[in-house]
Amino acid sequence: AEETFSAVLRPGTPMSEVGAAVRRANADARLVEIGAADLRRLCKWLGSTEQNAAFNALQRYVLHESARYCPAEDHWPEVDRPGWDWMNPFTAYNCTWGFTPPTDFPEPADG
Repeated sequence: AEETFSAVLRPGTPMSEVGAAVRRANADARLVEIGAADLRRLCKWLGSTEQNAAFNALQRYVLHESARYCPAEDHWPEVDRPGWDWMNPFTAYNCTWGFTPPTDFPEPADG
């Protein structure tokens, strides 16, 4: 049986506090959905400068370095193509068109 619950946080709450709020509302939660508008209301703080820097490095890799713009001839009609390496992040199925990456999380020196 699927159960729905809510965890309510005030605007400006650090993102580092979301997990604890979810666990207080439902310790057995396996899936959490947070809307884009609600994410924008949270403070981009993961608990420390080091955690923010690690997240920034990961998002830069995923959203900048492992994605590319692809010409139309790179798109094959079938995915099960001989020699196609699905683990290669530079295949035509990992393309971005007009994507604007999000801004980095803050990395204050005294955080």
